Amino acid sequence: MSVVMLLAALLLQAPADEPRGSISGRFVSAQTGEPLRGVSVQMSGLIDGQFWRQATLSAGDGTFSFGRLRPGAYSLDAEKTGYRPAAWPNPITLEKDQSRTGIEIKMNRAAVITGRVTDVEGRPVMRAEVSAYRFRWLNGRRTVARLESAATDDRGVYRMYGLPAGRYVVGAMPPSEEMPAGEDELRAVAAYYPFAVHPAEAAVLEVRWGQELPEIDVVFRPQASYAVSGVVADAETGGPCRSCVLRAIPLDAAYGFAQRQFGVAPDGRYRLRGLPPGAYKIVAEKMERPGRHLVSSRTVQVTNRDLRDVHLVAGVGHTVSGRIVWESRPPEEPKGEMVISLAMAEGTPLGGTARVGPDLAFEVGGIAAETYSVRLRGMPPGGYLKAVRVGGQDLPAPEIEVPEEGALSPVEVVVGFDSATLSGVVKPPEQGHRVTAAMIALFPQENQSAFVVERRASTDANGAFSLTGIPPGAYTVFALPIPAVEDWGDPEVRRRLQSYGKSVDLGAGKKQTVELVLAPAASEPQ
Repeated sequence: MSVVMLLAALLLQAPADEPRGSISGRFVSAQTGEPLRGVSVQMSGLIDGQFWRQATLSAGDGTFSFGRLRPGAYSLDAEKTGYRPAAWPNPITLEKDQSRTGIEIKMNRAAVITGRVTDVEGRPVMRAEVSAYRFRWLNGRRTVARLESAATDDRGVYRMYGLPAGRYVVGAMPPSEEMPAGEDELRAVAAYYPFAVHPAEAAVLEVRWGQELPEIDVVFRPQASYAVSGVVADAETGGPCRSCVLRAIPLDAAYGFAQRQFGVAPDGRYRLRGLPPGAYKIVAEKMERPGRHLVSSRTVQVTNRDLRDVHLVAGVGHTVSGRIVWESRPPEEPKGEMVISLAMAEGTPLGGTARVGPDLAFEVGGIAAETYSVRLRGMPPGGYLKAVRVGGQDLPAPEIEVPEEGALSPVEVVVGFDSATLSGVVKPPEQGHRVTAAMIALFPQENQSAFVVERRASTDANGAFSLTGIPPGAYTVFALPIPAVEDWGDPEVRRRLQSYGKSVDLGAGKKQTVELVLAPAASEPQ
C-alpha cells in the first residue's frame, strides 16, 4: 500500500474513534421568553476518571452547543450580568454517541432598587451606605442577610442591582466621619425605609424578578445615641487583640441587625459609636485560622450615657467534652469519621469542631461562653440526632449553653436508629415536560420536637428521590425549583402555596412513598 493510501485510510478511521456525543440548547429570559445572547456557559464533569471542562458563549439567538462528548454525567453552569438561573437541568447524562438537544434554560432578570437618602430637611446625604437585607429562614428561624450595598452620590442617589426576588428591608448608615461621638448627641445614626429608625419599624418590600423599585427613599432623623468602649485582650498572648473586629448586635431588634464592624487600636482599645438605647451583645471576633473564629462577648444595656470599661478577652478556651450514645446497636458501622460541631445559635461563626474517637468520646476546645447548636456528621446509615443530655438531663433542644464560670457537665449526644424513610418521584406541572433537577424539602409541622428538623435531598435525572435517617415526626414535603429553596423556609410562603405540599406522618421505622408536583418559584405571581 502506498504512503498516500495509508494516510487516507488513517484519516478516514480517525473520526470513528472520536466521541460523538453532544449537548445543545438555548438560554431565554424567564420574564419575556426572549433569547439571551452572551451567556457565559460552562460544561464540566468527571469523565473516565478525569475532570473535563469546556466553556462557550451563547449566540445571538440564545443557543449554545458542546460536541465530541464522551458518555457520562455533565454539569452546566452559566453567568450573565444582571441575570440569575431560574432552574438547572443538572445532571445531564449522555450515553455513547447520544445527542441531547432542545435544552431550554430560563434565566431570571435580577431586580433593581433605587432611591435617595436625605436628612429631615430634604438635603441629600452623600456617601451614605445603603444596604438591601433579604429575609432568610434557617431551621425555622427568621434572619436577614445583607445581599447588596451601594453608596449615595452627590445627589444622595443610590442604585442597587443584581438582587434576587424575595422580601427585603432597606437601610442606610451615614458616612463614618459623621457617626456620632456619643454622650447624648443628637445625630443621624441609622435609617430604614421609609422613615424608621429601628429595623422592626421598616417597610417590608416584596421584590419580584425583573422588577425595578424606584423612589425607595430613606430619611435620616436625629436621635440620641451613645458609645460603648473598652479593651480587647488576646488570651493567648496576654496582650491586645489587634486582629479582632467588634460588632454590636441589638438583642431587642426584630431581625438581629448587626451594626457596622469596628477595628481595634494598636493598644487594644475599641469604641463602638452610634448605638441608640437598648440591649446589645458586644462581640469580639478573632480569626485564628481559616474557617475558625474565637469569639468573646458581653451583654450590655445602653440607656442614657456612654458605657466605658466594657472589656473582652478573645480566645478564652472553654472545653466541651462528652460522648456519643447509641440508643440501639447501629445496623451498620459508620463509613467514615464522625465529626461533632458546635455552632453559635445565630449561625456564624463556628464555635468549634472535633472528631469523635473510636470509643465515641469527643472534646471540643477553644469554646467561648455562648449558646451553641449541636450538630453531628458522619453518623451510621439511618442514624439521627435524637437527644442531647447534660448531667443526665435531657435538653429541650439540640443546644447547649457554655457558662462563663465553671465547667459544663459531661455532654451525651444520643443517636437513634428508628428513623423513617421517604421516597418518591416528582411530576412536572405541565404535560410533555420532564423534571430533571429539583430539591425535596421536608419541613416539620407545628408542635413538633426541636429535634425534628428540616431535611433536603436532590432528585436524580429522572425526578426520583429518597430521604433516609429522618427523625420520626409529622412533616410537609415539597418539590422545589433549586434556586427558590431559600424562599420556602418562610412559613408564610408555605401557607400561600400549601396546595403543592403533602403531609406525611413518619412514625418510627416507617417507609413511605409519595408523588409530588414541582412547585413554582415562591416569587412568581400565582
